[in-house]
Amino acid sequence: MTGARLRSLVLELRQLAAALRAVGVHGPGAVVVSGLLAEQLARGLGADAEPGALQVGEGTAPPGAGVAVHVLAGEPSEGDRAYVAACDARGVPVVIVQVWPQAERRQPFVLSPFVVECRAGEGFPLGEIAARIAVAAEDAAALAARIPALREAVVRELVRTSVVRSALLALLAAGDRGARAALTLEQARLLARLRV
Repeated sequence: MTGARLRSLVLELRQLAAALRAVGVHGPGAVVVSGLLAEQLARGLGADAEPGALQVGEGTAPPGAGVAVHVLAGEPSEGDRAYVAACDARGVPVVIVQVWPQAERRQPFVLSPFVVECRAGEGFPLGEIAARIAVAAEDAAALAARIPALREAVVRELVRTSVVRSALLALLAAGDRGARAALTLEQARLLARLRV
């Protein structure tokens, strides 16, 4: 086994150990919903959620939140920009739900790489919002354990990520007997995260 492959395997082992430590541990922070119609969106995402897993914020940066979901209509205001900046300063990823009340939509001002667009009056696209949360959250599996509306999207994202990682591992370890061990570790990591 070459030095690069050995380093790659050690990195994989460390990540697997971190995933295994996370099994059964909850408390990644809450999903904090703020902005226009925040209560309505929180009710939709929070169906059957554990108490405190999903909260409605008042437009201030949520300390210790896992993810912030901010709903805005039209162009972002200075308050919207300040909120996203404060979340960014605290390391909290922000999912923007852009509601366009006008008949013709313009391109949204991108405050975050995680943007969901929807038309006013059509309801929130909960599946699409959950998918963005699954990508944005550092510990999406632990959030999904507490918020059932996120589970399907998080499982899809975990499987997608694991398939990509497995393909990269197989490519890096091609022809090496360590490839099987590395792929087994990736599968064990996926199972551990899904078990959460």
